[in-house]
Amino acid sequence: MGHQWLPEEFGPWVFISIVDGPAEYQRLTPQSGFAGLAELLPRVGTDDGTVIITSVNEAFARPGSLLDVFRESFRVGEGIEHLLGHVLVVAVDGMAFAHCKTVHPHCYLLEVRSSMNLSSANKFMSDAYVELVWTKLSLQQRVLELGYNFLFTDVDIVWLRNPFWHVSVLIKHELAASDLGVRIRFLDTARFAGFCRIYHNDMGAACTMHTNCCFGLENKLYDLREVLGQWRNYTALTPQQKTSRKFTWKDPTKCGTTDKIERSTNP
Repeated sequence: MGHQWLPEEFGPWVFISIVDGPAEYQRLTPQSGFAGLAELLPRVGTDDGTVIITSVNEAFARPGSLLDVFRESFRVGEGIEHLLGHVLVVAVDGMAFAHCKTVHPHCYLLEVRSSMNLSSANKFMSDAYVELVWTKLSLQQRVLELGYNFLFTDVDIVWLRNPFWHVSVLIKHELAASDLGVRIRFLDTARFAGFCRIYHNDMGAACTMHTNCCFGLENKLYDLREVLGQWRNYTALTPQQKTSRKFTWKDPTKCGTTDKIERSTNP
């Protein structure tokens, strides 16, 4: 049996764009379902036809949870609040969809044909997890079929600066899937940081922060809020203060990281 590709193998960020244009992509791929998606995307896409996609279940979408923190980061970020209008939040259960509609203008209910509970986090590579991943992949394929590029982002991420300024120049790895007519770009962790490697990351260069190396929803929420607190303190500085020295992120309080372990065992 061949290797089963899952998007999580590539990390929390991936930018996929059409190489030969929507007509070429539609010729090479079959049309599929996802009722209402074709009508929704024109209201979400940027002028160049790019959509930011994230996904939530009920636990992530409920008031005060990850979706609220994710959205807040756009408002306190550096000139990126307008990008919220280009975010498509894909809800994987009905309660998540209901929560999303109360706070966000562009929500889409992904119909997953499963008897399993998708409202809470599913164990990595469990049957429910794999089924959900493949359903998300089908939706992403449909977005491409309809002629749109998309940037997929996990919801346990805070946005601080515009990542599109760096998509074309800061590429960790790039694959051109010529048979499908798409290009896949993975973003550089120097600007798209995470809790696994945090101490050396420069706040002056950061575009996003991801709660990887972190288990438990409450732990993620606590440390993401701390990141936004540090960001607010940083952005309150004068330009002269910001350039006076390098400002780096503090270690997460609740989430364990590789760096913290290394420094505690090798002082």
